[in-house]
Amino acid sequence: MVKASDGGEGLEMARRHLPDLIVLDLMLPGMNGFDVVDRLQQEEAVAAITILVLTSMDLSATARARLAGKVWRIVEKGSLSSQEYIRLVESAIGTTVTEIAQ
Repeated sequence: MVKASDGGEGLEMARRHLPDLIVLDLMLPGMNGFDVVDRLQQEEAVAAITILVLTSMDLSATARARLAGKVWRIVEKGSLSSQEYIRLVESAIGTTVTEIAQ
């Protein structure tokens, strides 16, 4: 697992590490999460990476439409327990956290 502090750094890390999953906040310094999603979709090498949006924003219908078909799921921050979050990540990547740790 790697962590980026802003959208630009996140894009660079996605290119470098080619992760199975990106957990993305929409409110980022510099480049916002919407722009990160758009940029990822434009680059063939990273376009297939699964994106889980985890946000505290109350998304409008327009904002949800902008993300539709580009992200795997949108989840409100604080709406999941730790166990539910782990199960969601496992579902997104198709394996268990225990298998990853081994």
